[in-house]
Amino acid sequence: MPADLHETSLIALLAIGFVLALLFGLVANLLRVSPIVGYLVAGIAVGPFTPGFVGDSGLANQLSEIGVILLMFGVGLHFSIKDLMSVRNIALPGAVAQIATATAIGVGMAHLMGWSLGVGLVFGLSLSVASTVVLLRALEERNALQSSEGKIAVDIGPKTIELYSKEISGAKTVIWNGPMGIFEKPPFDRGTVALAKAVAESGATSVVGGGDSEKAIKAAGVTAKISHVSTGGGASLEFLAGDKLPGVVALEQ
Repeated sequence: MPADLHETSLIALLAIGFVLALLFGLVANLLRVSPIVGYLVAGIAVGPFTPGFVGDSGLANQLSEIGVILLMFGVGLHFSIKDLMSVRNIALPGAVAQIATATAIGVGMAHLMGWSLGVGLVFGLSLSVASTVVLLRALEERNALQSSEGKIAVDIGPKTIELYSKEISGAKTVIWNGPMGIFEKPPFDRGTVALAKAVAESGATSVVGGGDSEKAIKAAGVTAKISHVSTGGGASLEFLAGDKLPGVVALEQ
């Protein structure tokens, strides 16, 4: 076979790229940072702005497209409609806000670099998607998608409600400051409503402090059964801790 037909640029790029990615990825792991940082450094090492071997940028761009496709495919394998729907009231607005923020940042960066608005929008949207995928991959690497770091807590569960209600039923004095979760958005109000009713039916002297707590008690329809309700959440805790309240000190002066 003639020498001019034996093209090795792809083989060289893959071989050197994988070796450098492995080495820098191991270094990043030893430094307790994400291997993604090591992969980025490996790309810089074979780029045109560093000495030594320079990879074929055309081939690298094509391979990166394949990499993104496989990365998105891998994320899709872990996607669960059931999990999404269980936190839809938080995840969907949060996703829209994240996309809008990342896109705005991309447009701003594009403007500073003299790019057009259309290019800036595409860049911003790409940035929002890329940041989400990188975050998911980082969580997957740490097996954290099913851990507390990979989830959000929006309410307490049935067992916690039962445990708290049992303790409340035997108490003579109950001081409550703060709802159990995002009680403003059903069904995440179940824990807060259940405990509000438990406090009201306990027969104990009950003190509820804080604006959100006051709203929760009102939403549960048990305000009349609470001994004392105050909108001063932080002030209530400071008073119980024995600290001086600025408002009271001002009146005394």
